[in-house]
Amino acid sequence: MEQSDLQYEPLRANEQNLGKSLAYGLMTDEDILAQIEDYHDSDTRCAAVFVLENGEFSTGYVGGEDAIRERFPFFQVQEALDTYTPGEMLCMIIQRDNLVSVGILGTSACGPEVGLN
Repeated sequence: MEQSDLQYEPLRANEQNLGKSLAYGLMTDEDILAQIEDYHDSDTRCAAVFVLENGEFSTGYVGGEDAIRERFPFFQVQEALDTYTPGEMLCMIIQRDNLVSVGILGTSACGPEVGLN
């Protein structure tokens, strides 16, 4: 999908469970967490990106800050990259067909906390 076709739209109420499911899956995926840790160890911000097509999971990847900023030039994504705390939080982008949303995931003593937009 062309970048110009993408639009920013927060998750709808009926998509919140999907977002939380992807977030909890991310928090337990050792390969993705290792990639994120590699970026953070080199003082580079990054985001985990989940792509859904027709409501079904298609692919997931981790992208470095520059690539994410270029691919998703939305204020909300830029702000998330600027404000999350590497090592304590994770930035997650959900692309569902041509719609994009972003979330910041953190951990607390009670386990993962999820904030999705």
